[in-house]
Amino acid sequence: MYEDKILNTNFTDDIIKRKDYKEVVNKKASFGKSVIDRRENIIEYKKINIKKEASSIGVVQSHRSDLAESIKETSYKGNRYSNSAPKRAENAPTDTTSYIVSHNDQKSNSLSKIQEKIRIAEEIKKLRNGEESQSNVLEGVSKLISKIFNIGSFALIGATLLVLVPIIAIIVVVIGMGLLISGTSYNAEDKDLNETYKYITELRVDLEEDMLDLADRYDRAYFYKNGSSVSYPEVIFEDKEILAFLAAKYDDYKFRDIKNDLKDIFKDSHSYTKETRTTTRKDSEGKVISRTHKVYIYYTEIPFEEYILDNDLLEDEELEHYNAFKEQSGTYTRQVLSNPFNDIEWELVVSSPYGYRILNTSTGKEFHEGLDLAMPLGTEIKATMTGKVELKHDASGYGNYITIKNGKNITLYGHMSSFKSGLATGDMVAKGDVIGYVGSTGRSTGPHLHLGYKIDGEWYNPAFYLIE
Repeated sequence: MYEDKILNTNFTDDIIKRKDYKEVVNKKASFGKSVIDRRENIIEYKKINIKKEASSIGVVQSHRSDLAESIKETSYKGNRYSNSAPKRAENAPTDTTSYIVSHNDQKSNSLSKIQEKIRIAEEIKKLRNGEESQSNVLEGVSKLISKIFNIGSFALIGATLLVLVPIIAIIVVVIGMGLLISGTSYNAEDKDLNETYKYITELRVDLEEDMLDLADRYDRAYFYKNGSSVSYPEVIFEDKEILAFLAAKYDDYKFRDIKNDLKDIFKDSHSYTKETRTTTRKDSEGKVISRTHKVYIYYTEIPFEEYILDNDLLEDEELEHYNAFKEQSGTYTRQVLSNPFNDIEWELVVSSPYGYRILNTSTGKEFHEGLDLAMPLGTEIKATMTGKVELKHDASGYGNYITIKNGKNITLYGHMSSFKSGLATGDMVAKGDVIGYVGSTGRSTGPHLHLGYKIDGEWYNPAFYLIE
């Protein structure tokens, strides 16, 4: 998988004894500002008024590339990217747009039956949320059902709509939900789905750690990704596409059965090589002294979708399923937790996801047990489920935090600035009740909410269970 190349070349440039790439991981302050700025731009676009109070957030893994860009402007000036750096091989992976377009013959322009099911589910959701009138929803659903079963439009709805709306609404909801569950939900057990996601993050982080360990052996490290110089070798292994692929290919799978296949795909689509540079000089007695002090690390990765198309890993029908799962999250039937914030989509403010990460180079890989959601200081936090409250404090961990227990399920809300006034351990709260406020207490470098979800004593990915 990994190949070493040692090139001995005379260099005259000065040796700078510092690890610039470490600043990419450890300089949290400027990173936090860049994430907050980006988040607030998104919020402004959605015309949601949020105070610009936050200046940083608590973790760095998911947006390390943003930090790399900001660091590059200040820390990598000078000879960081010198003209003497060797060029990347010409066969490095390139942009995949043209490649994917070439596979359009595999994807019909008309919606597949599974995609029609998704459309029905969306219409049902509108009806459930009161966004559309019953007549409009039923008209849309009838057309979609007629396309699925290749029959004409339902004239009965047009003729007897006023009389049959309640009955038809119930039938459509039952049919729509049945289609949704059977067609667009991951059938793997929760534990297998969760273990798969954790393993995806572990593969990514282990490769990053390998490259960082290699860089640590030299005075200077230069990273290249797919032929372009980068500040940090961020590894991407697209979890959404991978989970969609596994659901389309294997349906109800066990993690132990697909683990080796997943590892082989990762190794086949991710690799790096190295080249070293040696300087030579003469000492006072005229003796030649050689020193290998620079390393150039060339990292290549093939996007997951390009890889599975290029290797024909899906049959035509499986490819339809794959596209449908990508369009729909696949976790619809698992979404039992409500949004902890008002008027903001939680997906937009994820600053560090669940799974393995490298928080900084000194501590290395660690497992992150929940989602970090970057929000301004003092933002109201709402209970994501109904249950019994317990108020806690951990100065070196979650700071001020709350757990809510309901049977074998527990949600955790960490780093709060304060709890809601009057709330006490043992109180019952309902889903949607305000329980506290976003802060930066405990092990944190900026305002954010750490949200954890535990089932039967084990931490699960909250993103699978939060309503989108």
